[in-house]
Amino acid sequence: MTRKLLLLIGYLFSAVALLAQVSFTASTNAKQVTTYSYFEVKFVLNNARPEAFTPPSFGGLEVISGPSRSTSTTIINGVYSSESSFGFVLQAEKAGKITIGSATVKVDGKTLRTEPLTIEVVDGKKMEKKGSRAEEIFLAAEIPVKEIYVGQQIPLDYKIYTLTDINSFNILTESDYQGFYAEDVRRFESSIVSEVINGKQYTTKVLKRLALFPQQTGQLIIEPMRMQLGISQGAPSNPRDFFFSPELVRLDVASEPLEVTIKSLPEGAPASFTGAVGIYSFASFVQNTRVSTDDGLPIRVSVNGNGDMKRVSPPVLNLGDAFEVYEPKVLEERIQEIDGEIQTRRIYEYIALPKIPGDYNIKIEFSYFDPEQGIYQTIYSEPTLVTVVKGLNPVAERQSSVAASTVQEDIRFIKTQATLRKKSTIFFHTPLFLDRLGITFFAIGCFGNNEK
Repeated sequence: MTRKLLLLIGYLFSAVALLAQVSFTASTNAKQVTTYSYFEVKFVLNNARPEAFTPPSFGGLEVISGPSRSTSTTIINGVYSSESSFGFVLQAEKAGKITIGSATVKVDGKTLRTEPLTIEVVDGKKMEKKGSRAEEIFLAAEIPVKEIYVGQQIPLDYKIYTLTDINSFNILTESDYQGFYAEDVRRFESSIVSEVINGKQYTTKVLKRLALFPQQTGQLIIEPMRMQLGISQGAPSNPRDFFFSPELVRLDVASEPLEVTIKSLPEGAPASFTGAVGIYSFASFVQNTRVSTDDGLPIRVSVNGNGDMKRVSPPVLNLGDAFEVYEPKVLEERIQEIDGEIQTRRIYEYIALPKIPGDYNIKIEFSYFDPEQGIYQTIYSEPTLVTVVKGLNPVAERQSSVAASTVQEDIRFIKTQATLRKKSTIFFHTPLFLDRLGITFFAIGCFGNNEK
């Protein structure tokens, strides 16, 4: 029964996830571009088979190549997903804001449409031959906001900006992230993107991402990260020289320190708040809808969120005077990376002992603090009607026996009082005396038979 329920829960979560993944989106690898530079635009269809694709109006941009089509499929933990993409390489000749219209694709007779994209084109400045390395290559530590709450997850990206080719990188020193709990993020968007800074078009890439969870309030400093880069220098004089090996120059770069303000949670937390900070979902599952006062009612609660789960206590089950609820145990805890952030799912199991016969709506409350809106949110599980009938045993006797068995499972008491007595020296009642007595009679019987 337990295994079937867990499989059913996993199937429901997977089914919802699959339904949410069908999408058709547009993206570009450049936030800003300079005139006469190249950039890419991609249109991606997830978890559907395209029947007919129509490109958008590119608003005066010159199409250098495209559409180039690619498809891919993946199966992770039994969940199937597919991706079909249509890519274009474009060039801008005039400065200004240019809007790329909506692309369309037909799927199962329906037409899906992307949101328009706006590209800002700026006049490019000519690069000086003797530019400083600080202008050509630099490392930046970036976070989306500088003020966050205790327990809130915040992504920290170490991003390289370069005007030249980089062959390799190696982290030399890294902050100890004092005041934070830091977790490496392995799967994140790390594509190469073009960005314009002070009229120069840099190639950028996120080299490392961490998820930070502040553990204390106040001003916290993220110390600089130092990296060593391998940069190619020189070029072959003859394009046909396949054996040319460019000289590799080592360059040390460092990010600037970051100062982050950590705020405490506001007052007025609801009674069902147990420390969850972030965006959370919540569900409960009641295994039996008809029980007697002789039975224990198992209730499972699933909590999923992107906050610091170590700071979250189990939800409080307030079922009134008709039930006695025991402390829960954790059945499952799963940590996974979704969309470049850490998310944790924890499943608790409670045992509720019904005391009074009747019909009850089991409805569980869960509260969390939403840092994006700065308010406490309270959500409820779907109510489940449970019928309690009178059992054979008295309620008080059953509860005491359950409590006693629970104590025996969890704690082995140490006796605080003991009765001491002197060890008896009488030999007649000991096992050794009885064994020797039996051997003696056996020997007498054997000798008596031999004499005859």
